[in-house]
Amino acid sequence: MTMSDNRQAGDMYDVAILGSGLGGAALAAILARQGQRVIMLEKGAHPRFAIGEAMLPQSSMLLWILGERFGVPEIQHLSKSESIREHVSAACGVKRTIGFMYHEEGKRQDLAKSHLLVPPVTPLVSESHLFRAEVDQYMVDAAVRYGTTYRDRIDVTGLEIGEDEVVLRSAEGEEFHARFLVDGTGYKSLLAHTLNLREEPTRLRTQSRSIFTHMTGVRPYDATLRDDEHLHLRSQWHEGTLHHIFDGGWFWVIPFNNQEGAENPLCSVGLTLDMTKYPDRGLPAEEEFREIVGRHPSIAAHFEGATAVRPWVATG
Repeated sequence: MTMSDNRQAGDMYDVAILGSGLGGAALAAILARQGQRVIMLEKGAHPRFAIGEAMLPQSSMLLWILGERFGVPEIQHLSKSESIREHVSAACGVKRTIGFMYHEEGKRQDLAKSHLLVPPVTPLVSESHLFRAEVDQYMVDAAVRYGTTYRDRIDVTGLEIGEDEVVLRSAEGEEFHARFLVDGTGYKSLLAHTLNLREEPTRLRTQSRSIFTHMTGVRPYDATLRDDEHLHLRSQWHEGTLHHIFDGGWFWVIPFNNQEGAENPLCSVGLTLDMTKYPDRGLPAEEEFREIVGRHPSIAAHFEGATAVRPWVATG
């Protein structure tokens, strides 16, 4: 006897998806659009804070291809800044440039030690800064419209794999049955833990840690430059993702207010550190962030007057 023999067919889903981030929700929309019976289970709830906000040419093109191949225009809408603004959210930014600036402690940034890359423009796609709180919610809503059953605030803590089905059990004792399981929860994957897929101790230990949040009051970097520090090009640093790089780490700056008519004043800001050069000293996240910012005059000018709008997150 298999685990499904004593239940009604209506209790069985074709696919269960753990996690409702952008990837899980897009997959749910695709599968439901093809007629599969899908349930998506989320431990938290939307809207919510998430990073992973700056698109690349490859990711934009892949979203366009997925939407076209499987007939899900909601995914295609995410592949171009104009369609995001029209169909998804006015809270996202544009990414017309990718900037890298190299800094030395105590010195203004030397323009000769910088790179401004301009991604290619195609008729199909362009890069954007995704405000994940609204974009993820948009994709979950699309999956539901195509027929996905969505349950949030479900903490799945148990997993049993049978011959022809998977049984998921929540912390509250509720059971969910499916023929296939996709675990999109990331680092804390229940499936990876259950199947012992994590190498312990791992041979690939990270040597970096990050500090990040969303801020308001982050000025366009171009507005902080002296006359002799401007590139005098049509493209500006503020028109895309900017990276401030220094010995032992780098900052990311991802503005959501860098286009005409922008409705979102926030900017995603983060700092990644090499742990061999910057071991954890037990400082509060914002204090450490401000300390390292203060060592670099041009970065300090960029973040002057900026304030966090949510609690800081620190990894490592």
